Amino acid sequence: MAVWRLIAHHEDPNAQIQAFLDLGWIAIGWTAAGDLRQHRPSTAAEVTELVQAGYHPHIENAHLGGPSLWRFYNEMAVGDLVILGDGNRRREVMRVAGDYVFRPGDRSAVFGDYGHWRAAEYVACDPEALWVGCGSGLADGENARWTLARCAGGGVPSLD
Repeated sequence: MAVWRLIAHHEDPNAQIQAFLDLGWIAIGWTAAGDLRQHRPSTAAEVTELVQAGYHPHIENAHLGGPSLWRFYNEMAVGDLVILGDGNRRREVMRVAGDYVFRPGDRSAVFGDYGHWRAAEYVACDPEALWVGCGSGLADGENARWTLARCAGGGVPSLD
């Protein structure tokens, strides 16, 4: 079981995080990359190519989408914990409850371009305590600019 940090990149991160909690889903963007189950990429670099092909030259950070989307699609697993943040602070914790799905038609005002989804459930735990329990940082090789990154530490600390 892993712990992830997910930044709600959106014009209104508070509404984004609340929507995750209310709807029981977490989601990330780069919808124009398409359904990764159909593309069947085997590396983060292949996902980066899909993201760049879908957006270039319109979005300057398209190269950051590949690693985040790869992790969301291929590395995140049911049971993993996700610390939701607004870019400035850690706000809530959710547990992954389902496999990757592509839902490009679900474009509410809150989710916008967030077409890559996973079912998730709220976990009543202090996100800051979980962050500290995981080593207060990202795992080696992770980039703080990615929307989704694995937290440091060798597993999930006690949630008590």
